[in-house]
This record gives sequence, structure tokens and C-alpha cells, in this order.
Amino acid sequence: MGVRPYTAGDSVSAGTVNCDGALTVEVVSSGEETQVAGIVRMVEAAQQREAPVQRLADQVSGKFVYGRGVHSSICSLNLPSLSLESHTRLVSHTKFLSLS
Repeated sequence: MGVRPYTAGDSVSAGTVNCDGALTVEVVSSGEETQVAGIVRMVEAAQQREAPVQRLADQVSGKFVYGRGVHSSICSLNLPSLSLESHTRLVSHTKFLSLS
């Protein structure tokens, strides 16, 4: 990377090294107008929006949690009158409730 002399009117950017003499600069764009700042703004805006898939996942998981809560509450009763067949039906009904 070679060093070249700057003349009046040349553009400089952050990190420009001045080896000799005085350098007068005019700021034409600030840090808020850089490409990096633009990318940061776009990422922040994207993070504030909720994707439709995320809303669907929240709805499904919410219903699943309630269904599992009902299922575990009923199973914790440990009713001796429940046969294996009726317990299986109970499990399938609570799974259905958690998905509807």
C-alpha cells in the first residue's frame, strides 16, 4: 500500500494519516450517515417486528402448555378407576385439546 500525496479537494476518510504539514478538512457526512449506521438501523427495525411464523409458534406453544397442564393435573389424581384404555383415550384427548 503506497503513500500518495493529497492535494486540495481530495476526499479523505477516517483513519487517513497526515505525515507532514497541516490538513484542513470539511466534514460532509457524519457517522449517522455511514453504511454501517444504515445496516445497524435496518437490523434494529427488523428485530422490532415479529415474524408471522413467530406468532404461530407462540399460539401453538401456549395451547400446548395448557393442554399439558390439564393432562398432568388429571394424571396426578391417580384414580384407580382409570384403566389403561381410558387413560390412553384421556391422553389422546388432552393432546387434541393442546393442538386445537
